[in-house]
Amino acid sequence: MRNFLKNKKGIEYISFFWFAVLVVTGAGITVGVLAFYSADTDVRKTEANYLYIKISDCLTQNGFLLDEVLEENFYVFEKCGLDNYAFSGEKFYFYIQFFNESDSELRNSLTGGAEKIRKECEILLNDEKIDAKYYPRCMNQTQRFFYFEKGEIKKGYMKILTASNNNGIKLAMVKA
Repeated sequence: MRNFLKNKKGIEYISFFWFAVLVVTGAGITVGVLAFYSADTDVRKTEANYLYIKISDCLTQNGFLLDEVLEENFYVFEKCGLDNYAFSGEKFYFYIQFFNESDSELRNSLTGGAEKIRKECEILLNDEKIDAKYYPRCMNQTQRFFYFEKGEIKKGYMKILTASNNNGIKLAMVKA
């Protein structure tokens, strides 16, 4: 056993490879961290889509518009679990219009957020060539539904405009 400890012929090769492994590992971690933190992620379109899904799902059930939606005192923030504070600034916006088959409004529109965002969305949605980096990302979709009126089932649709201009801060649009 003593002779084995005295025999150190390959130790300079092992220390070189050990040092090389440490350098490659350190460089890999450094490159990975730099790539992760320098990545430009824009989730505004995803947030606008999520807001659309959240609102449309809470206003309809199995293809039918909830009866309470057509009442004048309907409060969309409470029903859909949306955080009123998140819509008080210029981060999120929604605008919902309800129509029957003959394109007459069923009720007044529901809105949340700054009106400025709606105007910016109209500009962006009317001209596909515009790609404004600091403007909100908007979604304008139509969803068809059935509703009850005087005991009869009628057809209708709602136009939902949702937008997000949340540039990377942590701000939840839905109450936890």
